[in-house]
Amino acid sequence: TKVGKKKYNIMYYNHLVMQNIELFVADETDVEAKGRCSISLGHVGIRCVHCKHLSERPSGWCRFPKNNHSLALYKGINTMANNHFTICTAF
Repeated sequence: TKVGKKKYNIMYYNHLVMQNIELFVADETDVEAKGRCSISLGHVGIRCVHCKHLSERPSGWCRFPKNNHSLALYKGINTMANNHFTICTAF
């Protein structure tokens, strides 16, 4: 059925995205990094597993949602999937 196929596609998409990101806790380096406004020590971030070790990273390689609620993390993950992974050179 069409509904069953759409459900499978959504599940596959979510699985693919989750294999290419990781959650991490901001350390001193993240807090001091230029351009990271209002990031505090211990803030949970989302980052691309392919770009995290590169010295030159494409935009959107990591995100720090405003809070650690599941909806904010979900929105951050979707933003990364829709924006970063389309330009990620290490993907």
